[in-house]
Amino acid sequence: MKFKERLQSVKEWLLGDASDLFFYLLIIVLVNIAASQFYIRSDLTKGDVYSLSPISKELVQGIDAPLTIKVFFSHDLPAPYNSVERYLKDILEEYVRVGGKDFTVTFYDMDDADSKSSASDYGIAPVQIQEIKSDQFQSRSAYLGLAIIYGDGIEVIDQITNSSGLEYRLTTTMQKMVAAVDALHGITGKPMLTLYLSKSLGAFGIKGFDDLEQNVRDAVTQLPPSIRDRIDFRVEDPDAGDIKELSDRYGIQTIHWRASTDQDGKQIPAGNGALDLLLSYGDKSRLIPIGLSQRLFSGYAISGVDNLATRIEETMRALLSNNPAVAYLTGHGELSLADQQQGAAPLQQLLSDMYELKELKTGEDGNLTIPDNVSTLIINGPKTEISEKERYTIDQFLLRGGNLVLFLDPYQVNQPTAYGQPPSYTPIETGLEDQLSAYGIDYKRGYVLDNEAYSQRDPQYGDIKIYWAPLLSGKSLSKESPITKNLGEMITLQSGTFIIPDETENSDDITTKVILSSSQKSWLMDKNIMLNPMGMVPPGDEKLQSYPLALSLEGSFSSAFPAPPKEETTEEEKQALDTASQITTSIAKGRIAVAATSLLTTPQLLDPSSSNSNAAFVHNLVDWSTGNDQVIPMRTKGLGRHKLLSTSPEVRNLIKGIAMGFIPLLIIIAGLFVWRLQRSRRRAIEERFSGGAHHV
Repeated sequence: MKFKERLQSVKEWLLGDASDLFFYLLIIVLVNIAASQFYIRSDLTKGDVYSLSPISKELVQGIDAPLTIKVFFSHDLPAPYNSVERYLKDILEEYVRVGGKDFTVTFYDMDDADSKSSASDYGIAPVQIQEIKSDQFQSRSAYLGLAIIYGDGIEVIDQITNSSGLEYRLTTTMQKMVAAVDALHGITGKPMLTLYLSKSLGAFGIKGFDDLEQNVRDAVTQLPPSIRDRIDFRVEDPDAGDIKELSDRYGIQTIHWRASTDQDGKQIPAGNGALDLLLSYGDKSRLIPIGLSQRLFSGYAISGVDNLATRIEETMRALLSNNPAVAYLTGHGELSLADQQQGAAPLQQLLSDMYELKELKTGEDGNLTIPDNVSTLIINGPKTEISEKERYTIDQFLLRGGNLVLFLDPYQVNQPTAYGQPPSYTPIETGLEDQLSAYGIDYKRGYVLDNEAYSQRDPQYGDIKIYWAPLLSGKSLSKESPITKNLGEMITLQSGTFIIPDETENSDDITTKVILSSSQKSWLMDKNIMLNPMGMVPPGDEKLQSYPLALSLEGSFSSAFPAPPKEETTEEEKQALDTASQITTSIAKGRIAVAATSLLTTPQLLDPSSSNSNAAFVHNLVDWSTGNDQVIPMRTKGLGRHKLLSTSPEVRNLIKGIAMGFIPLLIIIAGLFVWRLQRSRRRAIEERFSGGAHHV
């Protein structure tokens, strides 16, 4: 009897209101238990700020040796350091979640003396920060660093005071450490080294020809074991009918000869052959050129086999690495990488986290040689002519799949020789202007002036617009290009502009994008150059328009040269063999990024220690050109802060009125609606219990 009563009591409790709270709590507990077994995470921020980029995931998933991150970050820090600590923990948890068992992260308690000693061992010292306690500013020491350990290498990232770009710093640092240990990290399959060698060339008594194959085999055996064991080598004697295809596809050097007789009087029919060394992996390939030079008195000799093992190794790293070498052209008045005041020293400092800039200078013989391991060539602010031979080398480099980053100035600024005189401006002619026209774009000389420009405060005249320093944001930054997609506000200085012909815009072979442009309130000063804001009057609206300030071009280009520059040769030097290695159309897609001012790389506009949009733009240009597209979104996370639109006072008052009055109005309307419902309900109840009669 008692059991039935208890059962009935439990049943009534379960069906009654008293058990509701219990069931709510039970559901919450069960949901948490289920959630702990199935990890679900969603990043709703624009640009997935709190999620790892694909390149970061690819890196940590491919690590096959222990990599440890030791974090020395103090707790209970004031803002903004506490948010940096939270972000650091979140992003490292993401690395751990994606990485395998070889990726570990250790957080140290920085209140512990042993932890402080460990931080000191890695060169991480406390820094002084300020906080407000008891309504007073106080200073305290805090640790804000971490150490990354991989193999025998240790890299330290110290003074982490900002979460912006932190994933970029972590990933690129780990990337360099992994690449330093294993050049072939993350690849599947073996790269193929192919020596294209037409045996028929042996009839010409070329010195070194018979030893060439063995020389290449010897060079392969001299490679480090980590590379030598993961490379295949073969020798191919191509059919005469396949040589043109090889030349068109890879740029293989072809050699033609006329009918002749050899030293023994044997007839040699006219023909052609191939001679070059090609390293390929998947759909990527790079040539390691083998030369054919004329000897002093007669005959030919194989050249370009010196330091062959080193060339193969460097080419291998360039082919597979995400951080290939970048060359920087000098000798034509380009901005100096050593000049901290007015040169491009900030550019070198900015790119040093991923690239090593190698200065490239034309030899005394007038020949420009671009090393095999270089994938991108930067030409920054040349002031004098670049010779035809040099430009031809640059042209062939591009058509072989190389990439160009160009910063071109419209004028040479000549400082006045006497006090009170204004500077003068001399048009710059380098020859690159015509070369760009052959690739599909025209460089338009002149300074772009913009009403949307930087303003300088003058104590006498107030705000003065510097019209030749346009402020770029919104539509001025292309949202279709990864270079500028996530950038905020930028500023340029003394920019020229470009013209894109219709045939280039409609081309199927080349994709052209305007990545920077001035506002619609711009005009061009191309005569009587005088940069004095006090004397400038913007033209009427009918003469204002937007001008391109930077472009990106990608695709298959045609050579800017109908034939190689002629070499002066004597009749005695004109012998039977005729090498023909000119490439007329791209054998691999190339990229050109071109900006209309070199001042973007100078201290005037570039702060390499900052994560602002100007610095990100210049770095992105080089990243995009070298094919490191995946790095760009990682670096620009959080940079694209939205700027308030410029509106009239009437619009601002309207928005202000809506913001102040709309919500209270909604509350009043909702209150009236509820009051009407309650009143109707009260009347219905009164009518129900009064038999339809209303009480007075």
